Amino acid sequence: MSPKVWLITGTSSGLGRVVTEQVLSEGQIVVATARNPDALSDLKSLYPSTRLLTLKLDVTSISDIKAAFSAAVEHFGRVDIIESIGEDAARSQFDVNMWGAANIALEAVHVFRGRRLLLASSCVAVSAPPGHGKFAIDGYHEALSKEIDPSWNIKISIVEFGTFATSAFDNAQASQPHPAYLKTPIADMRKLWANSNETYKALSAKPATIAAKILYDISGDENVPLRIPVGLDAIGLLKGRADEIGASTKYAEKWNKLLQ
Repeated sequence: MSPKVWLITGTSSGLGRVVTEQVLSEGQIVVATARNPDALSDLKSLYPSTRLLTLKLDVTSISDIKAAFSAAVEHFGRVDIIESIGEDAARSQFDVNMWGAANIALEAVHVFRGRRLLLASSCVAVSAPPGHGKFAIDGYHEALSKEIDPSWNIKISIVEFGTFATSAFDNAQASQPHPAYLKTPIADMRKLWANSNETYKALSAKPATIAAKILYDISGDENVPLRIPVGLDAIGLLKGRADEIGASTKYAEKWNKLLQ
């Protein structure tokens, strides 16, 4: 079987970098994109241009997205799998994680047919804890999966990761907290993420290489559901959310006779 061409965003660090290394180790082809492609120079020295193409891509820039897809298709003739991974202040984070991923998905729909779109999301998307905006992008991709023409055969998978130890927080930026939030749950969240190494230790985080291996396995499985929780904490959160929904529907059943 010929290798597949992957286009991966956010590859300079964190999960994006680890996924890139995993896919290359499996003998596949990668278009690795990042805002600073120079950070990928070590990988470029290990793989020929027939296996690895590195490109500058700011996912908040429509022109960058179109240029990256165009360059990928020109270089390899096609793109088989797209892996959309958020990179990094509230507005800038939302622009990257929401509109960046959304614009990648829209360009993907234009470019390929019979392919895979993998969204590397987070299990927090199902519970919407303080300080997270993943809920929006998961909902967007779920809606998109139901809008596209079935004959295009584009499969969308939302991979909701639990906590894995990556370098994603090494360059994290913390905004100055508003005084009104100093005694709210978001203050506890800020303390939790202030030291990622201690956080990973406290949460018994598994190595990111395990997450990358599972993601690669998902890419080759045509029978996966729309949402896939990866991690024991992720599975627990999804089960908890299902219980909440079950409790809500049970409460609402008291009006069933009135509504019939």
